Amino acid sequence: MEKSDNVNRKIIIFGSSMQRANNKLQSILDNMRVGDIEQVRKGYNNFTVQLKNGDIYIAKTASESCRGYKWQYAYIDALINEDLLYTVILPNFIPKDENGDWIMDEYIDVKNHIEWF
Repeated sequence: MEKSDNVNRKIIIFGSSMQRANNKLQSILDNMRVGDIEQVRKGYNNFTVQLKNGDIYIAKTASESCRGYKWQYAYIDALINEDLLYTVILPNFIPKDENGDWIMDEYIDVKNHIEWF
């Protein structure tokens, strides 16, 4: 993920299965500095990492039930169905500015806010 001054971002790891999402978040967690981590909650269906800067990482199975999960950055499993990607995941991208306020009136290229795995 690109280095950013933004804080309080919701970063979702959308996996084609919960196991794939959890594995990806674990990989991300393994590469974080311990001093940056505020809290880790880990269960099979609930894996979240909150950083001291307010960013929160959430592992989710990509499905219709993800509709409404607003996010500012996403790790997206390449195995996710294309229809689900375009109808559920991408429409929930809402960027924030450096103050943490939602940006609703500008065109922002979502490609800069996604990593595939």
